[in-house]
Amino acid sequence: MNKNFTVVLAADFLSVSGLWFGIFANFQLMILLGLTDFYKALILVVGPVFLILTSPYAGKVIDRYPVKNIITIAGLVQFSCAILQLYAFYSNSVLILIFSLVMLNIANAFYTPSLKSAIAFIVPNQKLLEANALYMNVTTISRISITAISGLALSFLPLLHMYIAVIICYFIMNFLRLYIHINESIDKRSFQKSLPFKDVFLLLGKKPILIGLMMNVSMIYLFLGGSNLVILKLSELHENHVIQGFLYGIEGIFLMIAGFVVKKIYGKRNLLLINTVLVTGTGIAVYIMQFGVYSVWSAFLGYSLFGFFMGCWLPSYSTISQLIIPEEIRGRFFAFQEMWNRITQQLALLYTGFMLEFFNLFSHLHMTSIAIISISLVVLVWNFKRDFTISLHESTFNK
Repeated sequence: MNKNFTVVLAADFLSVSGLWFGIFANFQLMILLGLTDFYKALILVVGPVFLILTSPYAGKVIDRYPVKNIITIAGLVQFSCAILQLYAFYSNSVLILIFSLVMLNIANAFYTPSLKSAIAFIVPNQKLLEANALYMNVTTISRISITAISGLALSFLPLLHMYIAVIICYFIMNFLRLYIHINESIDKRSFQKSLPFKDVFLLLGKKPILIGLMMNVSMIYLFLGGSNLVILKLSELHENHVIQGFLYGIEGIFLMIAGFVVKKIYGKRNLLLINTVLVTGTGIAVYIMQFGVYSVWSAFLGYSLFGFFMGCWLPSYSTISQLIIPEEIRGRFFAFQEMWNRITQQLALLYTGFMLEFFNLFSHLHMTSIAIISISLVVLVWNFKRDFTISLHESTFNK
């Protein structure tokens, strides 16, 4: 832990807290405004669409200007969006709410890739895996605690207090970020004005290890993108909505447990190899979940394993990218990574809805687990054939 990284963690804890306070408040506002489920879904989809469209431009900007400046501006936009959401509440305006969500997602298109780049500058290579694991734990604790607090707050306090909480979180977040110091090793002012986004695809061709990583993340999101629908369906099948809270809680607890043991799991081993093995583990966890249709204990076991494997997988996903992506293209690559994540999430959500609508939960989980395990095995074989090797204890890697 160093001062910079501590400030990054504290600021992001507040960022995630503000995000989740806002999500709960906006859901409640949409209910009060009498919006149908279709319009609610449409409002929630519009924001991520703009994030995807903005990502290529965001990547170019991050590679052209200092990372701290972009993080600061993105934070100010997030704060402005919180004020807009409060105004939408006072005026009962759906259009202002939509505008604020669009602007918030555009700000996140700049913020998330910038933060990944910043961590790579602040933390030594040998400590990146631990840093990403700690970052994951902090954001998980924030998500779990704020969702619990928000549920209670909406039961006892006026909705106004939720929007005030969002503003307070973003205000303190921006204040803390003033104390972040990032020393970039290259002078971005010397870059040419044109920074083609297509360079990301050329990079994938030069470093095919990244293709294996993208295949892995696609398989993770194949289930994760529709996980909320799966949990909802399980609670409906067992006619017990308390199950939802238990499943979210178990997943989060095991996600955090994994964060404390992730360094021992990887050690000096090949990061991509262990990353792919963990993806196979998530496939096995999803396979166990399918029996949750008959026994809720199978659902608990499946989500416990899924949370643990995810908790071990997520830090290495960020670490591998931070280690091998050249500094001059990090912004564009991390922007592409965020764009890819969002697209796969939305497609996975549609896939889950289709499977639950025309088949059933058992079939969905069965097919998804087979797909995850099959593709991860392909990546494993590919890894052995091409001899992709990357370790925290090596300054270079094969291929």
